[in-house]
Amino acid sequence: MNHPNKYRHKKIIHIACTLFCVLFCKLNVKADNITDYCFAIGEFTNIKSLNRSLHSLLEVQNPGLSLSLKNDTDNKTINVVFKDSSQVPFSVVLNKIGDYLKQKNMIFPLFIHYNGSEENFVSALNKQNLLNQIFVLPKNKTWPDISNLLLNNKKLVIFNTSDKSVASKYWVNFDDHVYEYPVHTSVIWEGASVLSKNSKTQQFMSLKSFASPFFKEKDLPDNIYNLSTNAYFLEHFLECWKKAGKVPNFIFYSNNKPGNVIHKLTPLLNDQPRVYGTVSSNGVTLSQITWKHNDQCLTDGVFSFPIDEKEDINLTPIKTGYRFSPQPLPLHIDLDKQHIKFVGEQLGVNQGISAYYKFDSSLENSVSPFQKHEGGVFVNDLERGSVLKFENKTFLELSHVEKYNIVNNSFTISIYAKLSNKGNYQDYCILGSTSNSYRKGLHINIRNGKPYFGFFTTDISSSDTLLPSKWYHIVARYNIDNGEQSIFIDGKKVGVSWNHPSFNGKGPLLLGHSIKQNNFFDGLLDDLYIWDRALSDEEIKILSIRNVENINEGTLLDIVIGVFIVILLLILVFLVFKKNVFSIKRKHGSVNPSNASPQGSINLFGGFKVLNAVGENITSSFTPKPRELFLLLLFNTIKNPKGIAKDELTQIIWGNLTSSKISNNRSVTLNRLKKALKHLDGIDVAFENNFWKLSDISTIPCDYKEVVSLIQNNTTTLNNLVPYIKKGRFLPVVKKEWLLDFRTAFNFELIDKLIFLIKNNKSENQPELVYFACNYILELDDQNETALFYLIHNMVDSGSSNKARFIFDKFCKTYKSVNNSKFPYDFNSFLQVSINEF
Repeated sequence: MNHPNKYRHKKIIHIACTLFCVLFCKLNVKADNITDYCFAIGEFTNIKSLNRSLHSLLEVQNPGLSLSLKNDTDNKTINVVFKDSSQVPFSVVLNKIGDYLKQKNMIFPLFIHYNGSEENFVSALNKQNLLNQIFVLPKNKTWPDISNLLLNNKKLVIFNTSDKSVASKYWVNFDDHVYEYPVHTSVIWEGASVLSKNSKTQQFMSLKSFASPFFKEKDLPDNIYNLSTNAYFLEHFLECWKKAGKVPNFIFYSNNKPGNVIHKLTPLLNDQPRVYGTVSSNGVTLSQITWKHNDQCLTDGVFSFPIDEKEDINLTPIKTGYRFSPQPLPLHIDLDKQHIKFVGEQLGVNQGISAYYKFDSSLENSVSPFQKHEGGVFVNDLERGSVLKFENKTFLELSHVEKYNIVNNSFTISIYAKLSNKGNYQDYCILGSTSNSYRKGLHINIRNGKPYFGFFTTDISSSDTLLPSKWYHIVARYNIDNGEQSIFIDGKKVGVSWNHPSFNGKGPLLLGHSIKQNNFFDGLLDDLYIWDRALSDEEIKILSIRNVENINEGTLLDIVIGVFIVILLLILVFLVFKKNVFSIKRKHGSVNPSNASPQGSINLFGGFKVLNAVGENITSSFTPKPRELFLLLLFNTIKNPKGIAKDELTQIIWGNLTSSKISNNRSVTLNRLKKALKHLDGIDVAFENNFWKLSDISTIPCDYKEVVSLIQNNTTTLNNLVPYIKKGRFLPVVKKEWLLDFRTAFNFELIDKLIFLIKNNKSENQPELVYFACNYILELDDQNETALFYLIHNMVDSGSSNKARFIFDKFCKTYKSVNNSKFPYDFNSFLQVSINEF
């Protein structure tokens, strides 16, 4: 008879083992989703390389294998086959994988190219006791966390790359789940220069830059395996990550030399700080998202980007026809992972219209009634009613192009056109501008029957041919965010090209002629719409079926009532909000800069940003010229309460204008600035004793003013300054020469202060502050040896020697390109040198 204690002991042992496994998983494996993880995948062309990899399987980090499998002639066993027709039993490989899974608490990805019997495949795995360790993703489910897979002993994930394979409960189809990054042998270090067209179901990304046939060892820099290995390989992986918006999960290699390096780098990639999240609208994940920080990147609605310590990224998704919130977000490199959910609001087709000409017996812009023009021959068309007619080399002038807000901006132009029956074998211009120089010559033409659209020498054309005596709905779209020029005919996109600069012409918009060429229109035009934004493909398709008025149906009374209700609600919300804000201010006082920007503030670190008293972002109220004037007044008022002398201000802002134009331009800019400042309580522009200044500047928190004060204060610590520089660089995007000079001078003052504080940081005992401050300095001055010294020592002391070596190698590479000589220290000697030598 069995003793009852025996069962109790067995139960206790079972519970103890379960707890141990749980703790082990939690302590040794990060709770990362498997789609966030990087693996090095050996894909070998010969038995020798495979055997070498199998023997070292337990010694390398994050391994996986890619194998071509074939049933043996007896159709019962499976072999691994190579290009030279040599073979090795699949059971040999499975045996080694089984040993790895027994000794390592990690996932093993296995890629197979297999068209054979599922029964044979299952038998082979079953003989090695691997069948129960396979994880196959259930239909319509997302991939789980690694810790969850390990807890359930599901360590083996198999992808079948064959396009002829049948569905199986023991593998998943490669194409359904893995996006293959486009690789070209000629650009192994630059990455592919094409857009990534991801599928929503493809949650993984593979990279085959170092696999056959793409990898050519002769293409590598000299001594690649001895010097600066990390810098070359890791930068390539990060660049691919940035362009695809996906983690390089499976990095394939065919040669053991690069393979050894890739295995060592996978932990760095897995520890790489990143931002990830979703882009959706009305609960639906969107697709075809472009990004403002990288015009070569096209992702689906699930994204991931590495955060680079030397790069400012304001993360902004872009999709025509949508407005996204939250607003552009600067990323914090002190956080390992940041999750962001972007929510898109679909714009109405009536939003952003800058012009609408009905051509109902007049040339009046219905959006702006003051834009009314003389001339034009109007006739009655049986299909469209009153339309505009052109013949005998006639054309019409509308308002100047800047009035339509299409200069250096996105825009969409929609018009109906009908060529006369004289034929279509010449150049007929529908709409354009007067100039015939690069980027200034806007033209929408029909040339030999095919629509053309461009800004002079940036033309794109349609593949479709238009017939005479037939109405067509023609749309030309330009998107400044990705440089896309597109042509649509009757809702269908018939021409597209990317990476074009914006239109920056001047002068009137012309109907029936352009760019000083013999391209006069001959035919009829109707319903000209101009938007100062890029419409979406869907909006343009709807436009070809229904016009804007029908899309946005509703009586005038409905509109008036709706607007009245909205205004009342806004007033009520504002009064309640303002009351709460004032009570919060009285109760809590000022806001710490390490938190979100204070309500009612001027922020210059991380980019120009102004908030009003209720925390609303009013930055867009400061257009370029008023913004430049505002910054000049702000800096000089903080420096000297008197402000800046009138003549000095005039010379800096309007020095390139004649005296006759200065007065008018100054008046217009000042009025626009004062209008923008009305959103900030108390602050205004003042002119006293021949000096311009900002009045009551002390009432509005300003991060620049506070940092200037900290630089001048002898009691300042790193703890005081770091919250400001965590917001990002000071005015990262400026073009004016005086602003560039000012920013450079200020940055040098800030660097000097940070270096002084780093040297005296011992009492604070906060190495993370030193790490962040050093990285910030190297962003501003990538040859600052003092910052490098403290950063490398800080990282080595904290146990990040591998990453420290990578940063050191990058520094040496830049040093050599700048100074045309090697840095006088290697990594080890640099660690021994005294700070006094710098």
